Amino acid sequence: MLRSLLALLCCTILLPSAFADTCLNTDKEKYADNDVRSSDYGKCKSTGPDNSYGSVTTIGKQMEGILQRNADEPRRQISAEESSSIRDRDRERFATSPYSILCEVEACVNPPLPYPNAATTPEQQQAIREEIKAAIAAGKLLETYGDGSYAKKWVSGSDPVANWKMCEVATTLTQAYVHGTSVTPAQKDPAKGLAIARAGCAASCGGTCLELGRIFAAGDSAAPGVDKILGKTPHEQTVFAFETAIRNGITAAYEPLADLNREMPARYKDKTYFNLVELDTDSYWINSYTDRRLAYRQYQKCLKADPANLNCARGINLLLKDETPNRGDAYKLASDITAEDIAFYKDYQQKLEALLSAAQSPAAPTP
Repeated sequence: MLRSLLALLCCTILLPSAFADTCLNTDKEKYADNDVRSSDYGKCKSTGPDNSYGSVTTIGKQMEGILQRNADEPRRQISAEESSSIRDRDRERFATSPYSILCEVEACVNPPLPYPNAATTPEQQQAIREEIKAAIAAGKLLETYGDGSYAKKWVSGSDPVANWKMCEVATTLTQAYVHGTSVTPAQKDPAKGLAIARAGCAASCGGTCLELGRIFAAGDSAAPGVDKILGKTPHEQTVFAFETAIRNGITAAYEPLADLNREMPARYKDKTYFNLVELDTDSYWINSYTDRRLAYRQYQKCLKADPANLNCARGINLLLKDETPNRGDAYKLASDITAEDIAFYKDYQQKLEALLSAAQSPAAPTP
């Protein structure tokens, strides 16, 4: 059955119809047209139908079948002895969080709602998105919503629709002020965008937590004063922003969080500060073996949520590149993988790259 599916995928790549759509189509159910994340999937907007071979939606569905056939068996529970061997820093980091590190590693996540009174219907959400899109189309995003109230501390009220709108607008404003999405270059104000992201994330808005994590990961290049805010705990604050986004249902946060758990930002490499308490130097950013285990799980979850995500496919293979299967050590990445896993994800990345390349190629000439 698997061989038949792979043969079908190969044929799909070679058929002229596979070249009918020259742009990757953004997943409209996940990202609005003004969402900066749209740029992750293509440099131009697709005019083809969502079910065309060139659409990310269809490519994702094709790859989803392969992922399902390689679904992990239920992971064993970590023993008390193993649990106690986790470094104190990691245990303390997650001790007060409902999003437990053990649950993340063992894939037993049960995320809570974003904030109290958050239940809204798809129709209500779509109506708010359309309202925001209308303001953007009229060139009045900031005139309509940029009154400064979103940059101040805000909490959820008793109206679920108002809560959801507050979060959606705050996320859109953050993207506008920081990245210039849907506004003119002169209207960019990264400092204001940072303030909005911090206020929204403090109110458990998953969207603004995702944007805050991205700002923290980029540092001062995204908004002035970021590195000063992060101080001596950039790892904890950045990771916590992404984890909060995930706890609140934002699966797009798996990708940047996995990237950070796999490798520290370049600006922190080999940088240390003097700790007066310990009379020694400490690193600003440390990636432990537990972080690598988390990255492996998060890349898997990223692909489950978005099977056409090439960055996550590449990321998981970067983790597996130098690994030798070994189930003897419970806290090395290799304890959770087999030779079959390594071969599967290598093959998966190759097939996904081929499909995406074919989707971006010019249409084949008609004989």
